[in-house]
Amino acid sequence: MQVFTGIAHGDRMTMGHPHGCRHTWKSQRLCPTYPRVCTAQPGHDGLKPRATPALHSQRALRMAFALPHPMGLNPHDDVALRAFAQHLARALLAGPWAPMAMQARLRRALGLARGGASPDWLRQLVRQLHAQPPFALPARPQRRKAASAATGPAPGSAHLQAVADAVAQCPALRRAWGTAPAHAPWRIKGFFLPPPPPKPPAIAKLQPFVRELPPLAQVGDIAAWLELEPGQLDWLANCQDRPAPSPKLAHYRAHWLPKGQGGLPRLIEAPKARLKQIQRRILQELLAPIPLHNAAHGGVRGRSSISHAQAHSGMPVLLKFDLRDFFPSIRAARIHAIFACLGHTPAVCRVLTALVTTRTAHGVLRTAPWAAPPQSAPCGAGAAPSLAVQQAQLRQLYGPRHLPQGAPSSTLLANLAAARLDMRLAAAAAALQGRYTRYVDDLAISLPQLPRAQLLRMQRLVRRIVHEEGFVLNEAKCGLYTASQAHYLTGICINAHPNLPRAAYDQLKAILHQCVLHGPSSENRDAHRDFRAHLQGRIAWCRSLNPARAAKLQRLFERIDWRR
Repeated sequence: MQVFTGIAHGDRMTMGHPHGCRHTWKSQRLCPTYPRVCTAQPGHDGLKPRATPALHSQRALRMAFALPHPMGLNPHDDVALRAFAQHLARALLAGPWAPMAMQARLRRALGLARGGASPDWLRQLVRQLHAQPPFALPARPQRRKAASAATGPAPGSAHLQAVADAVAQCPALRRAWGTAPAHAPWRIKGFFLPPPPPKPPAIAKLQPFVRELPPLAQVGDIAAWLELEPGQLDWLANCQDRPAPSPKLAHYRAHWLPKGQGGLPRLIEAPKARLKQIQRRILQELLAPIPLHNAAHGGVRGRSSISHAQAHSGMPVLLKFDLRDFFPSIRAARIHAIFACLGHTPAVCRVLTALVTTRTAHGVLRTAPWAAPPQSAPCGAGAAPSLAVQQAQLRQLYGPRHLPQGAPSSTLLANLAAARLDMRLAAAAAALQGRYTRYVDDLAISLPQLPRAQLLRMQRLVRRIVHEEGFVLNEAKCGLYTASQAHYLTGICINAHPNLPRAAYDQLKAILHQCVLHGPSSENRDAHRDFRAHLQGRIAWCRSLNPARAAKLQRLFERIDWRR
């Protein structure tokens, strides 16, 4: 913000005015963005800004302003009232939209002494504009004092005209304007210029796809783009992290899936219909144009677990790694940084981040299926931790804002958050003539035949890179497999070529055979709602890997009597 004040003292330089008034110009550093300040003598102190360039010299400062008339305004002139309202609107838009800050800027514009009482019309004007702002405000002010300047609206021509009209139509101001004596005109003594528009990050200049994204300059643009009222956007984003009074009013449906090997249970948080529709639109119009790393295969169009496994088929050495609690470990700060790299303002990034992240309620955490430790065996390797430790781990994992596993936008956002991890691991694998891919949280590196010491160094390097990128490995699912061992990735055997494991084929064949002999109800041990569709899906999965074996299974499936 740049302030032009009417106090003239110290070293000064005068310049002539067409109407005979004199103005002084003084260098004063109020803001690092605008190092020059214009000061005018008290007798005649009006300056009309022509533009908002970066003022780096006295000459540039003088050229930035036109001085057509004195700013002693006749209180009985309606044109003067509109000009007066225009200057007050500039002061109102130069900072946070809060009553005390608005009143302080208006007092500075009028040149009122600090600590004195404000006129009644000024207090009523601030109260009216704050209660009914003539534009859409952000959903919630920033918490940090350093970011308080970002809580106000972005000053533009549309906002300036709307605020100026609201100021000119204020009944309290019009009454005071009409009763002011003509020999004592009202004067504007402090001038406010809007700050320059924020420059987009460097990535926005390098990536051409950024120009194709929807222009979201402020929070009101998000509401208009999503076809929502500002109150609805605030309710769905829930930037204040207000707890829902009841599960029916929550935006997510949560259910737990237990994990084996004594691990923490997995929480699936599926958004409800309204929020899911918004997240899909953010996914399709904001996130889908962003290019991903070639190593990412999960949740990417044209890639799958089969392409992830096929990239490593026929390689003699396989290194497998698994990221623990992948989705909830990605915090809101990472997602905020992704939107910031697209050139959005902090207020817009904050609302977009709130729409695609969540904070799990304590009531949901209390319903987790705890893995009870054994009664006789001491807690050691392989044993589940105590209930108190599990509860603390779940609160630490799901308490802060995180990516919900189950939202349509989470997989792509997770791929973007892990882009630096993919780049570093792909470069490390390429240095040894190897290949690297990632399917969601499953990492795989295939290498040629190398000395075992070199393979162990590669394992240590991967662990260090994963730790530096803010993720944690699940050591129980990490391993090194040589050419003499079977290589499995995402349930696919990849020693020679992608193929269905023999054990999985034999199990499915036995289930179909028993269904032919005793009916399908005898084999539906997991109580699938549509057991027929379940078997068809497993056969289709086999067909994508081994069509010859899938044909044998299909013939067995056609012999099943579904009436039994």
